[in-house]
Parts: sequence; C-alpha cells; structure tokens
Amino acid sequence: MAFSITSPPPSLVHQELVRFLCEQFHIWIRNNHGDCRVYPAPTAVQPDPDDDRTMVEPDVVVICDKNKMHRGYCLGAPDLLVEIVSPSSKQVDYRVKLDKYTHAGVREYWIVDPLQERITVYDLAHDKPPALYTFHDRVPVAIWDNRMTVDFAELEEELSFLKQLPE
Repeated sequence: MAFSITSPPPSLVHQELVRFLCEQFHIWIRNNHGDCRVYPAPTAVQPDPDDDRTMVEPDVVVICDKNKMHRGYCLGAPDLLVEIVSPSSKQVDYRVKLDKYTHAGVREYWIVDPLQERITVYDLAHDKPPALYTFHDRVPVAIWDNRMTVDFAELEEELSFLKQLPE
C-alpha cells in the first residue's frame, strides 16, 4: 500500500528531545505531588479561548489548571509549552507562536534548537528577557519557581549516537 506524507516526519533527535522533556517534567511533578499534567504532541491547544481560529500542537504541553483540560484538547493558555525547532519551523516558532503564546497568557515558552544545541527560554509570566542555554546546561523551570532544572547534558550520549546515523 502506497502513502504520501505532506510534511516530513520528525527526526529521531526531535523525538528523543520530546521524550526526554516529557519524562523529566512528569517525574518532577510526580515526585513533588504536583497537579500539572504533561502531554507530548500531538496535543491540540487553543491558547486563547476567545480565538477559536487558532489551534496549535506544541511538542510538549504542561497544563496545571485542570479547568483548561477537555477530552480532545486544552482550552486556554497552558503553563509551559516547548517547541523543538526544525529548519522549516524556525520563523513560526520564534515569531508567530511566541507572539500568540505571549498574548494568550502562556507562562513559559521554550524553543529547543537541536541543530544549534540551544534552548531559548521565555519567562512570559515575569516579562523577563529570553534566557539562552546550551545542551551542556541545566535549564531552570520558571513555572515551578526554578526548583526544577532540566539537565540537557544527560542527553549527550543519546543525541551523539542519533546524529551519527545515516540520513
């Protein structure tokens, strides 16, 4: 059976980053008896309840207000959103989505760039300038008052292996 894909599927590096972040957030929430929930893509999010034309599917979604959760999607701004950048999504992730998430009231937005090995963190709740981190850093999570950090160095071995695979 033949099939076609209209957009390229995510790379294994992309998927490893999504898996790792979901796992890190979930473990921290569970160990700290938190009420938040973590979902990987595809999770539909309507960040602004008054804008029923805008539905997004971030790579990682953290929702702490259960009133925003519906069976099929999140209605309202999640607390933390993560996008894993690909060359084709860069402009949308850094400009369009940042603007939408800021206006909708998302508290924290991470853009993870596997090619640059860089994480840009927007602490939107506190209107701070973006913070830049590398894949060798521990990245604090502002929605949890920086009590949790994600150590991207833990991924070094796995990402090195995946980057050596043939295209």
